[in-house]
Amino acid sequence: MLRVRQSGNSLLAILVGMLAVMIAIAAGITFAWYYLESDKKHVPPIAYASFDPIVVRSSGFAIKTTIVLQTAPEEAAWVQGNKAALAVALQTALAGADIERVKTPEGVAYVQGLLRDAANKALQTRSVQEVLLTDYVLQLN
Repeated sequence: MLRVRQSGNSLLAILVGMLAVMIAIAAGITFAWYYLESDKKHVPPIAYASFDPIVVRSSGFAIKTTIVLQTAPEEAAWVQGNKAALAVALQTALAGADIERVKTPEGVAYVQGLLRDAANKALQTRSVQEVLLTDYVLQLN
């Protein structure tokens, strides 16, 4: 029987070679994934529509705010087509805001939720995901 004697260096060379092959395979898979994904157009998961400033005055308060609606990208055209009706719904809701809740530390969040719900209810939809206030001034009379 013939015995082949391997030295420690040969075993080390085999292990290093196997590691190099595994790294090359991983790099090839990563490159292929990147190449295939780079051709896809990534659509942001949200779309925004901005409105002109809205001013509401009552005997107890005045509010001036600039509003941005957050929707899904596929709803952006719907928002643009219904912008006038949305502006009326937002202004009406703002005029009916509970001033005691507006004055609290959570007042901005209350107004945002009030406007979102009013816009969705007025147009019988769920397209308005969020209402963001980019400028917000409250004056108490």
